[in-house]
Formats: sequence, C-alpha cells, structure tokens
Amino acid sequence: MVDATPWEKWWSFVMLPYLQASSLRQPAGFLKDAGWSHFAPLLHDEIPEYLLPHIEPSDRPRMSVDLRKVFSDFRFSTDAEPGLELVDIVTNGLRRAMVGHLQKTGWIGMPDLMIRRRDQNLTIISMNGVEPPPKLPYADVIQHFKGVGREMLTTPRR
Repeated sequence: MVDATPWEKWWSFVMLPYLQASSLRQPAGFLKDAGWSHFAPLLHDEIPEYLLPHIEPSDRPRMSVDLRKVFSDFRFSTDAEPGLELVDIVTNGLRRAMVGHLQKTGWIGMPDLMIRRRDQNLTIISMNGVEPPPKLPYADVIQHFKGVGREMLTTPRR
C-alpha cells in the first residue's frame, strides 16, 4: 500500500469534524421503510455523549451515523475503480468548466450525473468565512446547476 499524500492526510483530518458539524445542522435523510440492515453497523443507537451539548433536545434524531466507523473503513486508492473514476472525471470536468478550460458543450450534461439536494447540487463553500463576490467569473456554470440533477427522495429522519 502506498503512503497517503499530504493532501489525503489533510482531507482525512479535516473532513471528519466538518462532516460531523454539517450533520448536526442538517441530518442525513433516510428512506422510510427501506431496509437498513446492511447500514446498521454504522449507526448509533443513541446520540453519543460527546455530541449531546451540540444538539438541542428537540432536534435530536432517533439515530445517527457513526462517522468514526465510516472513516475507519475509508481509504484512498490509486487503483482504477469505476465509481471513483466517474467522480474524478466529473470533478475534473467541473473544475475545468469553472476556470474556463472546458466549453459549455463539455459540461452542460453534468447535472444529470449528480443527485440534487435542495435547490442545487453544487454549492460554493468559502473556507475563509468570507462571502463570495456577487458576480463570479464562473457564475454561469453555478447557475446551470441550480434546480437540476436527479432526485433521491430522502427526508431527514428524526
């Protein structure tokens, strides 16, 4: 196995707390009456004690995903894996579209490969806490991703 790159180490270190905080604000959706037995080992039966101060009693879900277990099985791969290859192609295509190195005909169909969440499936996150400027050079790309994509039909389960 190849040692993790500095980026992979950073990603692993940052994403667990980021996803944990995000999941407290917007809990994951679960399909009602779906079979979750395969997912059961990754669920908390009760909210862990260390998370209780961060969740209002009225907002506490009945179950939650144990992100520590999810990340303990997480790995980076240099092998060609079909699902990972598709995500890499779409991510790289989107990056190229946003910097102006991919024509519209190359990225216009990308939303059809994504699951739509809320009003759009592409969200710009500022890591420095500053709001992005009102007119971004890639605003047309962002606008195209609003309200499109495939539906997943999930709602938060409490």
